[in-house]
Amino acid sequence: MAKTTVSPDTRDQKKPMPVCGIVMPIAAWAEHSATHWTEVKEILERAIGAADLEARPVWQSTATDIIQGRIVRNLYECDIAVCDISGLNPNVMFELGMRLTFRKPTVIVADDKTRLPFDTNVIDTIIYPSDLHFKKIENFIVDLSSRFSDVLAASDAGDFKPYLDIFGTFQVVEPPSDHVPFADHLQETLDMIQLNIQKIQSRIDYIDSESTWKNRGDNFINLSKEYPEKNINSDKSFRKVAYRRNYSYSDIKKLDELMKSGKTINEISKEIQISPGRISEIIRNTNQEDQ
Repeated sequence: MAKTTVSPDTRDQKKPMPVCGIVMPIAAWAEHSATHWTEVKEILERAIGAADLEARPVWQSTATDIIQGRIVRNLYECDIAVCDISGLNPNVMFELGMRLTFRKPTVIVADDKTRLPFDTNVIDTIIYPSDLHFKKIENFIVDLSSRFSDVLAASDAGDFKPYLDIFGTFQVVEPPSDHVPFADHLQETLDMIQLNIQKIQSRIDYIDSESTWKNRGDNFINLSKEYPEKNINSDKSFRKVAYRRNYSYSDIKKLDELMKSGKTINEISKEIQISPGRISEIIRNTNQEDQ
């Protein structure tokens, strides 16, 4: 009689357990503390284990450090998910919506103080006591474990009907995606960062300039009063100083014309709406350029 041998590799291989994602509040929410939700998570994990499933909170993963990426990936990849909508937490409801959109098996639970939303009334929701009463919780664990087994069995048999299919047939249109080489994407990002830095620096320079004018204004105005009849002469030094002080081209051109006419500081100030103090500073810096 032939003897049948089993390869060690085949004997040691075990079929991976189906994964059940957990979607629920994790911080203090509604009238419950974070400790309450930790206890609820442990209750859900007991029910998941009783159904021979691996429990995986959707916010936990080693695949990525970005929590949003973990959540979306787990919502899509888990074989089944349990969603606790107690208190109608916005994040939980959003994640439930994504899970239902993926057309994957989902079981909804809620505590007995939650008013169930209209949109999910078509899905049978398992209720548990908000005070986590021991005997009632034990019954809840049995009911939830059975629901997991029933839903997965229906999914394996092809009898599972996703939430969206209740309302008709929908075709999901995926947006086209263009592949961008990493080097190009990196360069584009660096250019954008550099542009933003330049904008920030320009704004800082503007603020510093305005602060300087405000602090020195009185001294410049006093200087113009001390020399009210001094004429401004046009030369290269003036243009050099004017450009350095970031005056506009139109202001420089106007000043040029008025200086050639031999008008005083006060007269020029009235015409071009630049304070006598600022004009006095230009005179002072022009004289420094000439020395």
